[in-house]
Amino acid sequence: MIVLSCSGSVFSISDSTIVAKISGDKVWEKFRLESGIHRVQRTPPTESKGRRHTSTIAVAVLPFRTLEETEYPESEFKIECVCGQGPGGQHRNRNMTAVKITHLPTKVNAYADGRSQHSNKQSAMAVLLGRLREKDVGRYKERMNQERSEQFDGLGRGTRTRTYNFIRNKVIDERAKKKFPIREIMDGKLDLIYDSMETE
Repeated sequence: MIVLSCSGSVFSISDSTIVAKISGDKVWEKFRLESGIHRVQRTPPTESKGRRHTSTIAVAVLPFRTLEETEYPESEFKIECVCGQGPGGQHRNRNMTAVKITHLPTKVNAYADGRSQHSNKQSAMAVLLGRLREKDVGRYKERMNQERSEQFDGLGRGTRTRTYNFIRNKVIDERAKKKFPIREIMDGKLDLIYDSMETE
């Protein structure tokens, strides 16, 4: 993956996906209108017969959320002290030094069985909080993937948000139901489209 910096925004580029974090005044209000299927029509310089080539890309626009550390109340944890297992002498096998901690709502647990009960509590809690963090990250990714897929539900092959026709030097926006000069749109003057949609 290649990471670039552009106008204060961070872009990540892989083989088939580009991800951009964009910040600024009213960016969500504006850029959410970009979600959907974008189509490009052009005649490449290498096309000897002048045939038109058509490419498409799916654009998802999602609000940026930070995955913050979750604070868990002590009442959600069950701490059990038990005898240690395996080699280690009579002290370890006969005393309640091993610790098992369970997060009751999720049933996720961790176990530590060193010689010190105090150290075992710290170790088990650290491992348990790490496992809970992994579950939080998984839920976060699942929610983002669901929001992304919902933007494309019902979009068939012929469905499109916007067409960039370089052959005729125009952009056709299906939501605004209007045509725009392609050079102005490629120069970043997207407000021409957004303002047109607001007046509809």
